[in-house]
Amino acid sequence: MNIPHTISLGCFILRVEIVENLADGGEVCDGLFDPDTMTIKLRVGLNETQLLCALWHEIKHLCTWFVGADENGLEEEQIVGRVEKAEVSVLIQNPALREAFDSFKQA
Repeated sequence: MNIPHTISLGCFILRVEIVENLADGGEVCDGLFDPDTMTIKLRVGLNETQLLCALWHEIKHLCTWFVGADENGLEEEQIVGRVEKAEVSVLIQNPALREAFDSFKQA
């Protein structure tokens, strides 16, 4: 599966990396968005479904960070409303990401 090497949102371009031994706070995780390094890291060894789910999960963290929803004490519906525009922007700005989802064949 071809996962894009970068994800763009607004003026930000994040590197997407497949890494060994991915952990957050000492706990093994499938993916991690880091706004300080502008990276999305995904754990090596995930199957196609896990990889796409982890990538999309981290993109949702990116979008939440991008709109500042996590800093404003917003309710869930407000967060979803703000984030949806960022998610659509990610899809528009990243044709390689759309191709990765288009080429995915669910087992």
